[in-house]
Amino acid sequence: MRNILTLKGRLSGRQFVLWYLPTVLLGLVLKFNLVASPWDGIIGLLYLISLPVAVVAAVRRCHDLGHSGWFALITLIPLVGWYLVFKEGNPDANKYGPAPQPLWAQAHTGQ
Repeated sequence: MRNILTLKGRLSGRQFVLWYLPTVLLGLVLKFNLVASPWDGIIGLLYLISLPVAVVAAVRRCHDLGHSGWFALITLIPLVGWYLVFKEGNPDANKYGPAPQPLWAQAHTGQ
């Protein structure tokens, strides 16, 4: 996974969580004011920086499930977006590319 900001390719459920989770956590911190006011600007900036990564991760996860990237809009519906986390991806290559490698395999191949 050399370039997370490309819309081409696929992400497994675990990979999706690893790339999407920081955005969710930063959003929760902002929503519920879990940090002191001086940090609001920094947390907000980090959140804005993480948004494109989260969108690309959602699109690539949809590709793993055999759906168009537009299907990522499902994440806007509360609780329904969990579908992207728990649904098993296609084990074989599909029109969006080969099946994603397991995380441990990527660590050994440097991708």
